[in-house]
Amino acid sequence: MGKLGESRAHHEHDPRRKNLSRWGEVCLNIIEVVATVENFFNDVIKKPGVVIGVLRDTDIYKVQIEVPEEVEYMRRRAKDDLLAIYEVVVDSDLEILSFERKHLRERTSINIGDV
Repeated sequence: MGKLGESRAHHEHDPRRKNLSRWGEVCLNIIEVVATVENFFNDVIKKPGVVIGVLRDTDIYKVQIEVPEEVEYMRRRAKDDLLAIYEVVVDSDLEILSFERKHLRERTSINIGDV
């Protein structure tokens, strides 16, 4: 075999390649977790949101999603739109275990918890 064939064979047995495939698997899992949470908020909660963070913790994922809140009180006061940050816990089977609103802020505010 020429050098090209030898190079490919060498890379196939390189232990670092296993790590790359494992990282690819982790990235795929995170993509699936993000899609699961966004779909849950769109379809079940009826609030479209954007995932802003994902943390894997042993057998679960902790996901933060930012969601616009429709609060009649704020509309009557002609205030800015409100954004809520929810923490969502997802298991390794992509099942939503819990979700909880952690913070609420006006869209133009840079400080979390400002309302």
